[in-house]
Amino acid sequence: RDEREKGKPREGSRGPAGPPARAPRGGEDLARKVFVQNLPFEATKDQVLEAMSAAYGPAESCFLVTDKVTGLPRGTAFVAYADASSAREAVQPVVDGDETSGVWLAG
Repeated sequence: RDEREKGKPREGSRGPAGPPARAPRGGEDLARKVFVQNLPFEATKDQVLEAMSAAYGPAESCFLVTDKVTGLPRGTAFVAYADASSAREAVQPVVDGDETSGVWLAG
């Protein structure tokens, strides 16, 4: 592109004149999901769900993150709670700067 076209959107792009940005779909779902880290590599979905449910309220699902190449767990997960208030309770210690609290899994 030459200097005259720098400020213009490319053909087919929405550029600054496009429609206004929308919030991601499922905003309520995002408020119920929590990222969990430092899990033992041996932790199972059921163990994570049980521990997080016991500590903060009913957790509905757990997605254990795995390495794309090896398929082995990476020690992180996403946990979806039944309601946003349980998810907020789960992250509150982190927000408050308390690094000593949390849920401990054997591993």
